[in-house]
Amino acid sequence: MKFIHISDVLLGAGAPSGKPDRGYAQTWDEFYRILDIADQERVDLIIISGNLFSRRPLRSELDELNDRFRKLKTARVAAIAGARDYISSGSPYKAYEWSNNVSFFRKDHLSYMYLEDINTIVYGMSYADPDMNKPVYDRLVPLTHFADGKSVPSDCRHILIAFGGDGKHIPIDLDRLRSANFDYAAIGGRLRPWMDKNAPIAYAGSLVSFDDDTVNHGYIMGTIDEEGTMIDLMPLTQEDEEGTRIAEESEEPEPEKKDQGITVGSPDDDAVTDYLQEIQKLEYENSGTGIRNAAIVFPFFGAALVLYAAQNLLPFDGIMTVVICIILAAVGIIVLIPLARARGRRKRQIRYLKKRYRMSRDDAEVIDDRIRG
Repeated sequence: MKFIHISDVLLGAGAPSGKPDRGYAQTWDEFYRILDIADQERVDLIIISGNLFSRRPLRSELDELNDRFRKLKTARVAAIAGARDYISSGSPYKAYEWSNNVSFFRKDHLSYMYLEDINTIVYGMSYADPDMNKPVYDRLVPLTHFADGKSVPSDCRHILIAFGGDGKHIPIDLDRLRSANFDYAAIGGRLRPWMDKNAPIAYAGSLVSFDDDTVNHGYIMGTIDEEGTMIDLMPLTQEDEEGTRIAEESEEPEPEKKDQGITVGSPDDDAVTDYLQEIQKLEYENSGTGIRNAAIVFPFFGAALVLYAAQNLLPFDGIMTVVICIILAAVGIIVLIPLARARGRRKRQIRYLKKRYRMSRDDAEVIDDRIRG
């Protein structure tokens, strides 16, 4: 069986500091290159060990992704959500209907899926919270029997998809993982790739460098056959191909720095597409305009109401009071009309853009969250 292992793709991430050419579109381009390679190499399985997105994905993004997965020639996809794209209560991941060749772990506890067509059991779980830190992988070993009591075929392959390995995320005891004897343990959660020299265990790392390290980046290409598991880090870009070194196999992976120079979540961020930026801009311009407009015209209508209420105390007759009140109200309306029309235009444009790009209510909530946060 031939497989590709990737992690921490961070779709939707902004350009890292000092590398403005690596922004939102770039991460998608790099990911699609992996899918093209999978077709060219006739890969059986693509493993995504968390953080495919740099934040909660949009429904429209999952639709685009699913359509591309459906067109894969030979490969199945097995994936989990990581600490950045974790499955929150409002996440589109939660109930998304993937194509038949995609196995996505939605549960926040360990489970397995048997991929009968490639005689492989994949084990995994998704993050439901960015700070999960219980050592859930420590006692996991390959199954000998399925839940229905049937024996697992003796030639079945066993692949663990994990995420973590530091103080903030799920700890991973590499010694226990080595002794568990999985055919492969695909781990995510670190931007730098690392391969164990004593067992088929690896962090795929990010597809490209998001900081100024000198470590090669790319994707892991592997094969599992009667002789065992062979894995190798393959460069995705010329820069990685000419890189200086890969993380030493004998070294334990070091905890990642919290700040990797990736900017996400800002309304002016490169992490969003042009249409998303336009929607956010319009939402910002419209936020609070109703209250502001009311505050602008209130003095005119307020003065008219006060005059009408106090007409008996005024030195001129009631007809003159009514005329003055009407004038004040008319001025207020004249001032309000262009303000209201501008607000209405922005709302119509927002509705048009959301409809054009098939944005669901969840997608709109993500935008609103970014505006508020």
